[in-house]
Amino acid sequence: MKCLADSCVWIDFSQGKNTKEVIYFEEMLKNKLLYTVGLVKAEIIPFIKDTKIQNKVEDLFDVVSYLFDYVNVWNEVILHQKKLLKKGLVGSVPDLLLASFSIHYNVPLLTTDHYFFSIAKIIELEVISL
Repeated sequence: MKCLADSCVWIDFSQGKNTKEVIYFEEMLKNKLLYTVGLVKAEIIPFIKDTKIQNKVEDLFDVVSYLFDYVNVWNEVILHQKKLLKKGLVGSVPDLLLASFSIHYNVPLLTTDHYFFSIAKIIELEVISL
């Protein structure tokens, strides 16, 4: 099953962490089952200080499949934010954008960010739980 990896998993991977999520991420990467979006790349690359690691991660971004913007992505972000607000939660726009991609393309989200687990049922987001 393909998945979309959140920034936190990419960061853990780039830092050499050996978490269940990173192991799963590496397996998805090896089997060409990993998706990304430009937002994730923009959230990560500028903050990697080690040039070797930055080059390695940039090379990986060149080989994974990208999910592209679609016409209604911003309308879906707005709808998700409204649903969350009705439940007393506020979503960050980048997180809601990533969730919208995951939902629209029917690709589960791989993350360690507990925020996504708390909003999953409200906005019908499939989150991989390891």
